[in-house]
Amino acid sequence: MIFALLSALSFAQTPDPAAWTPLPGDEEVTYAYRLLDTDTGGTLRRLVLRLTPVRAREFAHGEMVYDLDCPARTLTILSVRSIDADGAELQAVTVPDEHRTADPVHADDGPTAALYARLCPEGAPLSPAPAPPPPPIAVAPRN
Repeated sequence: MIFALLSALSFAQTPDPAAWTPLPGDEEVTYAYRLLDTDTGGTLRRLVLRLTPVRAREFAHGEMVYDLDCPARTLTILSVRSIDADGAELQAVTVPDEHRTADPVHADDGPTAALYARLCPEGAPLSPAPAPPPPPIAVAPRN
């Protein structure tokens, strides 16, 4: 009876918000995220996205704090920091309010599209990124 009760309680626990959840990476970088909020039903989610270079760099990890707006399908970066192999902060930047922009998340955005899929399961499908504009045309004056 006690074993059954403990088993039921272990399944009912909420996930540890400090735990890192892996995301798809590539040959250059691995990604993981952790939630800073515990509201699993909200439309605005605050999270940390961690990138770890596969090859040695001057930093061991980069961490970006984002607000993910599920209905708007946007990410707003709030701060960035770099961390060395010992866990010490090398540099940190907080984006001032007047410079924050809500950038759209697109279906082909890799880790951010995966974040949207996991944290906004009821959200609208993501659209592909718009095509880049054509290159500028050089115009030379006639003589």
